[in-house]
Amino acid sequence: GIRANFTVQGFNVLTLGAYAYDNIVDPYNRNLDTTYQVTLVWDAPFSIGSQKFSTGGVVDWIGSQGAGVAKQVYFQPEVRWDVGSALGQKEGSFLAGLRYSYFHNKSEYQPWWLRVGRIAARKPEALYLGCD
Repeated sequence: GIRANFTVQGFNVLTLGAYAYDNIVDPYNRNLDTTYQVTLVWDAPFSIGSQKFSTGGVVDWIGSQGAGVAKQVYFQPEVRWDVGSALGQKEGSFLAGLRYSYFHNKSEYQPWWLRVGRIAARKPEALYLGCD
């Protein structure tokens, strides 16, 4: 597919991509069609007084795949507070925040979960403290 990275004031990251979406192996042995996926990703810092925050996330729109698999929407925004910076440590060294996850028309439908306290900032594999 293709992806465009946008330079927009106030955003560290703003990308929009369009891709072919194909389940090579379907766990339910359905004959699924290739469809599209459009993905929006963002990350934007902001401050309230001297406190540093950021918001970011992803939205995926996935087309119908036939065989009873309807269009899907995945939406995962989050808001993070830079605790490390507030405590006089290196910016981004410790973040705490809230994440909302919504997956519409997914086989393993899970409407939301909450995670708080991201350690080792800016790493997707980071350790999370909280509840799922």
